[in-house]
Amino acid sequence: MSGDGDGELRQWDTANWQQLARAPVAGVPSLLNAAYSPDGKSILATYEDGGMRLWDASNLKLLSLTVVEPIQKDAYRTIFHASFTAGGLNILTYNNLDYESLQYRLWPVN
Repeated sequence: MSGDGDGELRQWDTANWQQLARAPVAGVPSLLNAAYSPDGKSILATYEDGGMRLWDASNLKLLSLTVVEPIQKDAYRTIFHASFTAGGLNILTYNNLDYESLQYRLWPVN
């Protein structure tokens, strides 16, 4: 899987590097991070707009969207990294509030 500044998520066949599917998201800034769930059934992607999107890995259809609002006023809201916990029941994210300290959050997978 890959993504870039156009916000598009892409899946690839690694045997021949042919694109299998893509999930365009209109008007969304750069895709920052993407990770498969432990069971391989979904993909979690984070974007510069503070959005965290969960995609169906079989067809790249959007399953859910969470827009992360900053905890502190004027805090930078971008999630830099997100990954599933080992059991796949939660998502761990971190972002940078003031370029010196990190903020971690644990989200339930619904």
